[in-house]
Amino acid sequence: MAVSPCFAEEVVSAFQAVRLLPKQDAARVVRVVGRDGALQPDRWYVLVYDPAAESGVREYAVVGGEIGAVREISQFATKLLPEQILGQETLRVDSDKVARIARAYAMCNDVPVRRLHFDLAKDGERAVPVWLVACMDEGGRKLGQLMVSASGGSVLAHDGLPIVPAQMQVSTPRDVPPVIPEQRPARPAVSAPLEATPIIPGQRSPRPTVSTPFEEPPIIPAQRPSRPAPQRTVGVGGEDRGRSAGGGTRPGGSPIGRFFGRFLRNGRGG
Repeated sequence: MAVSPCFAEEVVSAFQAVRLLPKQDAARVVRVVGRDGALQPDRWYVLVYDPAAESGVREYAVVGGEIGAVREISQFATKLLPEQILGQETLRVDSDKVARIARAYAMCNDVPVRRLHFDLAKDGERAVPVWLVACMDEGGRKLGQLMVSASGGSVLAHDGLPIVPAQMQVSTPRDVPPVIPEQRPARPAVSAPLEATPIIPGQRSPRPTVSTPFEEPPIIPAQRPSRPAPQRTVGVGGEDRGRSAGGGTRPGGSPIGRFFGRFLRNGRGG
């Protein structure tokens, strides 16, 4: 079924061609094919899985930025399955970037590339979408082929083009996060035990010094009060009474006291 004839010669990329499809079919793209492109082909064939079709095939031909034809048969596939759907979230590297990669490989390997054949597809449920880009000469002879990841832009294989361009830098789309290798969490630092003081036989370890909050006054032992010195009394007639009763000396203990005592006693008696 022809949708609209194409009179313009606008060249579009593969992803731009897919955006021209109805939204429902654009989400079920299985394969994108482009032939004979100097940098980009002038015609793209977008194969979509159609659950209503017996073979599951629906093909859109995009020419010059417009849909030129829609049919349920294709020269590139006889049957399509739902597990072959590419998935829009995995398509990040467009055909223009793949063409630049192929040109860089051809120049580095001194291969006279004149045409590029593009084929975007995946095989199996777990396969990832990849670009297969064939480098052709002027007579249509295949000189080499590249396999490029459609999600990251990395070159997975380069058959017939053994030399890898040293200065080639393939920029990854901004929405593709960088691949960071898995890192193990750092182990917590273990502090080393304090170094113990070596034990010398026969030597006592010093006791720890205990500081007191303030200096305590020295403790003075209790002292008994001193006894008063005994007083001597002289009796009448010069008798020495000796010490007080508590002194322990008898009255008249001194010689003078005894002399005067006898003198007085004799005078009284006479």
